[in-house]
Amino acid sequence: MPLILAAGNLLRKDDGIGPELLQRLRQETLPEGTTLRDIGTDGFSLIDLVQEADRVLLIDAVNMAQPVGTAKLFFPRDVKFICKGDALSTHGIGLADVINLMEGLNGALPKNLTIMGIQPKKLGHGNGLSVELQMRLDEYIGKIKTWVEEAA
Repeated sequence: MPLILAAGNLLRKDDGIGPELLQRLRQETLPEGTTLRDIGTDGFSLIDLVQEADRVLLIDAVNMAQPVGTAKLFFPRDVKFICKGDALSTHGIGLADVINLMEGLNGALPKNLTIMGIQPKKLGHGNGLSVELQMRLDEYIGKIKTWVEEAA
């Protein structure tokens, strides 16, 4: 069964894209057995959740050096994660740190984890997504629903 995780903080502008999309997904019709979970900024919870689920989609604001609003689906094996403090995330422990930790603990990168990275514009303190991300919410929901249909 597919598991969709949202990482982020609604009080840090575009870092709230994951929780915002999760709220919208709760209003959508998804295949039976699809689980939605907001992990907030608790990156460590990702380790156990990935091990327990068949397929996992993690939605997060990710600095990919792409135009603002760009959304990409990728596997951890497809990118090089560089741990540089908050290089990939505004969370206490960054996405790169968690992925590298999972690889160290398991001896390999998780094969059931897909990341939906969305290029943020602003990650400072404050409420609300940038206009660029707001305008693309339906597009993001469409990508997520396609992933769920393929995963179910």
